[in-house]
Amino acid sequence: MGINLCKGVRSLFLAIIWLVLLHPGILADAADRASEGGRVVRTSDDPPFLVTQPQSAAGLEGDSITLSVAAGGTAPLQYQWFKDGQPIPGATTSIFEIPFLLEADAGTYRVEVSNAFGKVVSADASISFLPLIQVFVEGNIASGIVRVSKPVLVSLKSARPGWILHYTTDGAEPVPTSPTYTAPFLVSEALELRVAADAPDHLEFLEGDSVRFLFLAPQVIDWEDLPSLRYPESGAVGATSSSGLLVRIRVLSGPAVLEGSVLRTTGVGPVVLRAEQDGNETFAAAASEQTLEIGRGVQGVAFQPIPDRLLDDPPVQLVATTTTGLPATFQVVSGPAVLSGNLLTPTGVGRIEVKALQGGSDLWLPAEAIRSFVVTRTTTAATLTIEGPRPDGSYRLDLRAPAEMRGTVLFSPDLRTWTAVGKATGQGPLQPVPVVVQPGSTAGGPGGFWRFQQDAPGPQGPGLTISGPGPGGKVTVRATGPVDSPIAVEFSLDLMTWFEVATVVGAGPSTPVTVPTSLGPDTGLPRGFWRARVP
Repeated sequence: MGINLCKGVRSLFLAIIWLVLLHPGILADAADRASEGGRVVRTSDDPPFLVTQPQSAAGLEGDSITLSVAAGGTAPLQYQWFKDGQPIPGATTSIFEIPFLLEADAGTYRVEVSNAFGKVVSADASISFLPLIQVFVEGNIASGIVRVSKPVLVSLKSARPGWILHYTTDGAEPVPTSPTYTAPFLVSEALELRVAADAPDHLEFLEGDSVRFLFLAPQVIDWEDLPSLRYPESGAVGATSSSGLLVRIRVLSGPAVLEGSVLRTTGVGPVVLRAEQDGNETFAAAASEQTLEIGRGVQGVAFQPIPDRLLDDPPVQLVATTTTGLPATFQVVSGPAVLSGNLLTPTGVGRIEVKALQGGSDLWLPAEAIRSFVVTRTTTAATLTIEGPRPDGSYRLDLRAPAEMRGTVLFSPDLRTWTAVGKATGQGPLQPVPVVVQPGSTAGGPGGFWRFQQDAPGPQGPGLTISGPGPGGKVTVRATGPVDSPIAVEFSLDLMTWFEVATVVGAGPSTPVTVPTSLGPDTGLPRGFWRARVP
């Protein structure tokens, strides 16, 4: 007894020291109180404070549970206990006691301490009600109805030491002769489990709540074919269950939002979708996940066409826009030209290809568009190019002449007698004017000669005749033109790129001059094109 008293005094002494160290004003408050004719004079104004907090507790039905606090401050102190936020009638002291614990007493408790100078609220403390018999399914406490879709391990526990548990699995009331629980057991079919606890002295035999096990049929979730999406596209997603129950789909992660059954992309990357069916009293819950990869979006480039040009025309200003609004840049793919920003300057004649490029971004794929155009030399003379005979026996002549230059296309089989094939008017050196000679016409034949004769006064355009192939496959080319005027004879495989074969001096419109050339059939008629022009 002396030992217990010493321990009690020592604990009280330590508590007083701790209280003084925490609130040194408490001694001053005591010193400030004096008796004046039997009346207590208060000379300090301390609000309440807590020295100890209420501690959580748990118990069985019928146990006694006590919560308490220690508080300081200027007297008098008022106490009010609360359960789940509501004041408890009559609980107005520093100690709150539940003499006989019931399940309804479980909850969250706290106390409010107040005086004339303020109030303080304690931390929450919980009171838990422990059933006498606890049933665990796969380690988790269970009660009521347990729905499972596969066999589960069941264990039992008594909250009172030494009590023996007896159980039944057919819904019958357990009795002392029912099977005794010794180890966890497997439940693999629907049943009702009832458990009772037998006191060590066998004077009490108490039954707990029964637990019903329902085995649910499995169900499978089937996804509809997921759409292949690129930003910022949208697509429908869906899933069904083998049970026919409604399936719920949600976005777990990724750059997309689900609006009803439509998945709207908000960026690029993987999107994880989850389809869920919560189950019911017949079917077990089911879930399935799918990942959808959102690709970068497709953008377009609108590149304004570039018309054919003369070499001495001003530089070309390139214009291109994209469907995304991102800026486009330009590159020379081929041809004689230099590029500065969006200003293209041809440096020679021929076909030029230019690319408008948008390099893409985190959200958009690269895109490009290509334009091409032909640059020719400036000329005031008319030229004829001849194609034929074509498969149907016809010939085609293309006249390139300054705009408004009018004249007649002539044919001669011998350079003495000329026959008018048709009239033509130039539309500019870059715009060919076609003249078609039909099969059976008096004009045509491999030994014929062609020329364009200008009607109005002015410089006479050069003419050109082609004959052959002769012996050895050689092609003979003859040019006509004004006396003493230079005539450049050129050859092309595609009417785009022209190669100068020779330059001769004209001897008059009726006197052809043979052009020195060794071109054979592989580069001459019928696949090649010839023209004569004034340099």
